[in-house]
Amino acid sequence: AMGRDRIILRATIPLVAAVVAAAGAVRAQIPRSAATEARREGLALLTRAFEAMGGPEQLEALRSVRLNAELTQYQVGQGPRPDEPALRLGTSTYSLVRNLQAGEWYLEASSSRDAPGPGLRFVHGREDSFRHDLLRDTVSEIPDGFDMETLADRLPYAPAVLLAALDRSETVRRLPPPVPGTTAFTYADSAGLQITLTFDDRGLLRSREVVERHGQLGDVARASIFSDYRTVDGLRLPFEIVGRLGPVATTEAAVYDATLNPAVDRDIFRRPEGVPQAPTQGRPTVAGGAQMVEEIVPGVFQILNVTPLYNVMLVRQDEDVYVIEAPGDQTAYELVRDSAAAVLGGREISALVLTHHHFDHSSNLWRYLVSGTRVIAPAGHEAFVRSVAAAPRLDASGAPPPEPEIELVEGRRMIGAGPNRFELIDAGPNPHAEEILIAYFPEHKLLWVPDIYGYYPGFTPPPLLLSFADRFEELDLDVEIIATAHTELSSVAELRDMIARARERSGQAGGGDR
Repeated sequence: AMGRDRIILRATIPLVAAVVAAAGAVRAQIPRSAATEARREGLALLTRAFEAMGGPEQLEALRSVRLNAELTQYQVGQGPRPDEPALRLGTSTYSLVRNLQAGEWYLEASSSRDAPGPGLRFVHGREDSFRHDLLRDTVSEIPDGFDMETLADRLPYAPAVLLAALDRSETVRRLPPPVPGTTAFTYADSAGLQITLTFDDRGLLRSREVVERHGQLGDVARASIFSDYRTVDGLRLPFEIVGRLGPVATTEAAVYDATLNPAVDRDIFRRPEGVPQAPTQGRPTVAGGAQMVEEIVPGVFQILNVTPLYNVMLVRQDEDVYVIEAPGDQTAYELVRDSAAAVLGGREISALVLTHHHFDHSSNLWRYLVSGTRVIAPAGHEAFVRSVAAAPRLDASGAPPPEPEIELVEGRRMIGAGPNRFELIDAGPNPHAEEILIAYFPEHKLLWVPDIYGYYPGFTPPPLLLSFADRFEELDLDVEIIATAHTELSSVAELRDMIARARERSGQAGGGDR
């Protein structure tokens, strides 16, 4: 949005003001439709917002801007409990530099304000975009599917939000005040997304919101909330910016320095010469990334790479079919459903086992609920399952799910009968999740484990693994084969070897070898 010709800005703001003034002068003489009135009032709000921020002349004169901030990030849907919907990832220092004339920007990340320099730089130029690891001095391509604009939006530049609305001024419409003391209008971007801007009683931008689909939270507003406005060389800029997804914070930025028209080194937008090219890191997968259905023992299957690095288990017990884990999107759901029908004689899914609430394991929970599938979940997850069922959705059918049928597991619970019966066991509390189910198949000496072992090929974070190791030894299960949500099959010997190495690194004494 910032690469526009500055002449457009200079000409359009006075034109908007003139249109508003002229419309007001003839208001009593010419009948207007509600839509025309809403557009006129929306444009008046936009004009007032530009003036409140410092005036169109000040904005038009800007060539570049630098924002330095301490940024705290959260991962939605990854807290230790279902009622803690976000995991705090930590605070680092970000510096965002926008070349407004050229529509380019780069973002630098450091561990702290006291760091000797940035460790990582993302560059988004007119001709090239790349990632520069400044600590290792390597350059790599931006991976496919990586959203650079989302990265930049961690430090949104408030005037750019207004300029984007100006670009689509023909779609601007005033809205009723969201709360007392505020005003708001909506406009449609070039893709047709409806964006809502809210302003305080001074005309300063308070929030930008757009509704997006989320597996757990439903159709929810993603917002940037602006506050603590300060004057910088005649321009008013927010120094506190909070990113939210519905009620959940995703980022909290505390700007400690804003510089207008800093010198921008053009060389930064060119790939540095003589710097090694690092291989692009693709999304990790299981066993080379092939989607395949693998029968572990008769009637018990795993579907590898339902989405990259995510496996799902299928279990047949006479006429019943159980699915363990619910990752992915609509395509992943259809893959699981169709695979179950193909390998299990056309049978439909009877129940979903939700091992824990984390978003990447429950993003398809909504689709199972819509289909009326029974859900088996840890004892403390009932409210979570019901909240997913009740979340507003723009589902294609428009039909809400039926009343959820939920079975809760407290401690241990045997599911079904026959050779494929399995016991669900709460392996928590664990630093990863306070409640997390594992599935034990006593007839087959088989164990299904999500995250707390096999978190990543060749690696599980030691706090997760060692907590599980203590619980595993306490349970004294007769296990030979271990299937996981993220890796290939392994043996109990491999598990014990990984535990021993983790204990050695952490300085813990051995936990026995039974």
